[in-house]
Amino acid sequence: MPQLPEVALANDDGTVVCERCLLAETPLARLRGLLGRSGLSSGEGLLLRPAGSIHTAFMRFTIDAVFLDLAYLGRLLRPGAIVFLDDYHLPAIARAASFFLTNRGWALEEISTAEDRHHWAVLRTSTTPDTRPFDYFVDF
Repeated sequence: MPQLPEVALANDDGTVVCERCLLAETPLARLRGLLGRSGLSSGEGLLLRPAGSIHTAFMRFTIDAVFLDLAYLGRLLRPGAIVFLDDYHLPAIARAASFFLTNRGWALEEISTAEDRHHWAVLRTSTTPDTRPFDYFVDF
């Protein structure tokens, strides 16, 4: 398999959060991911883009997974924008939404009923731009 491109990832203030981030942007690169590796070096990571889910089958080491979609989406959308979340009944999706409702000032506009075939939620981003750093956290 060809070598994956590498970038450094930094937050809004320029602080590097991943010194050597491997980019897996093709279907084959995302499928392979970290399989066959014995670990990651300090400062190294893997960005799967796009990725709606991940797997850890046949991995030789444990990983911490971070899904960035809502965080970056919140920065890309205008204040007061609408975000539609599908699969809201899944605990991970509901917990991610809870983070943004508690920590970022988003509002829950509407939620599907128990009788609906698909469980979804409609969130509204804060009407004022959030200037707090990404690492600001209030327990939820």
